Amino acid sequence: MQFENLSFIGPDSVTAGRTAAAAAAQDRLWNFVDLMYLNQGEENTGYVTPSYLRRLLEAVPGPERVRGAAGEPTAVGRRCAHAGQQLRLRERVNATPSFLIGKRGGPLRQFQPPTLTSAPFAAPFDALLKGTP
Repeated sequence: MQFENLSFIGPDSVTAGRTAAAAAAQDRLWNFVDLMYLNQGEENTGYVTPSYLRRLLEAVPGPERVRGAAGEPTAVGRRCAHAGQQLRLRERVNATPSFLIGKRGGPLRQFQPPTLTSAPFAAPFDALLKGTP
């Protein structure tokens, strides 16, 4: 499973993307993005505030350093954002979270689950492993 930071919706997504990059640098990416998407507000409303991010990061188990690095645009974060942007354009991704599934090296297809619980992911992954569309 691979995460690509797609910060194209507005300032909230850029700020959240920087925080995700900081969490990734501390091996806490999945903890952070899981909480981020489960608590996502309305797009472009300014909901990604320092206090919102602080609450999420306080709920993530791990080093205190994540919080300190959350707003810093790192070289890793910039590289990830560029790669994510290329993927987004190539695969015509227009929403977050979005999921592209496929076998390594093979074609990808978009999957938009109705919820972010594990249940809606089982059937598409099973179909992928069996080789059906």
